[in-house]
Amino acid sequence: KKERQDSLKSPQSLKRARPSNPVPDCISSSKTNQIIPIEKISSKEEFPTYSAWASHNDISYHDFDQDEVVHIRRVLLIWYDNNRRKLPWRGDSPPYTGSTAKNANSGRERKRKKNEVILSPKQKQINSFFEPKSDSAQLNIKNDIKTDTSVSQDISGNEDTTAVTPYGTWVSEIMLQQTRVEAVIPYYVRWMKSFPTVEHLATASDEEVNSHWAGLGFYRRARMLQAGARTITSKFDGVIPNSVEKLLTIEGIGPYTAGAIASIAYGVVTPVLDGNVCRVLARLRGIANHIKSPILKDKLGWKLAEQIVCADGGYRPGNVNQALMELGATYCAPSGSGVDENDPLIRFYRSTRIGKDIASM
Repeated sequence: KKERQDSLKSPQSLKRARPSNPVPDCISSSKTNQIIPIEKISSKEEFPTYSAWASHNDISYHDFDQDEVVHIRRVLLIWYDNNRRKLPWRGDSPPYTGSTAKNANSGRERKRKKNEVILSPKQKQINSFFEPKSDSAQLNIKNDIKTDTSVSQDISGNEDTTAVTPYGTWVSEIMLQQTRVEAVIPYYVRWMKSFPTVEHLATASDEEVNSHWAGLGFYRRARMLQAGARTITSKFDGVIPNSVEKLLTIEGIGPYTAGAIASIAYGVVTPVLDGNVCRVLARLRGIANHIKSPILKDKLGWKLAEQIVCADGGYRPGNVNQALMELGATYCAPSGSGVDENDPLIRFYRSTRIGKDIASM
């Protein structure tokens, strides 16, 4: 009874007193599983990357070296040219390659196979318990699949390429917000057939717009897209602006979308920053903050992304931005390791070098 009363005490009464002498910063050694105070690290020369990271006290520590960022930019573009996904808003023709599962889950798949349990010949796979038990059940499943893929049927047999345009880039970026690439592809193709220009979208009825968006979710995006189209028609004579400043005056266009349209469609040297890019930057510069922390997504991330896109004369800014997003969705996805030998920027990751220093202590 006394223990229960103690557990119901107010949080203030349970606060532990602060130690009179502050505990020194320390790390855990992966080899000895012991706590090692930073002061006892033998020398900065032995673990240079970690020592510099642990002792830095200024945000400029994360800035790119001028020669290094040029090298990163060039390697990134070579990788992007050879490995980028084929997508309709990039001017490609079918078949499209929207899924990133092969890259992002490669490590996870290897681990799964390693730990896979071998079943006896008489033991059923767990999937067998969920298989339909009758022909009628199988028919219902086929009907459901046909309904779910009705949108994707619009792209079958379509070999025409779609030119990269400011409008197409805008539509794709809005559709891709919080939605997987492979899910967006058929919706984008059908949308561009029905509303090929800003004027077509601006004059469409609400019912037409909603019917083309049905299934993508977050319907406010469709309403803002049409509202923006009407603003462009009335204020900009139907021409999407080519400057970030003017793009930001249009409904539904924020800093990321404005940067994407300006750089991809108009070749303006300006950065983009989303969760994918933040993961790449955090790994490159050894940033410990969460990718959604204000200091990264609102300040430092934009500064670093600008250093990359502006380096080496700033050529092909749209492709550089797309390469960063592509890398963030594949090798720098949340399931990425930072040590994949196929990752084009593996030798530039400061976070990986820091981890290796710590593991060696």
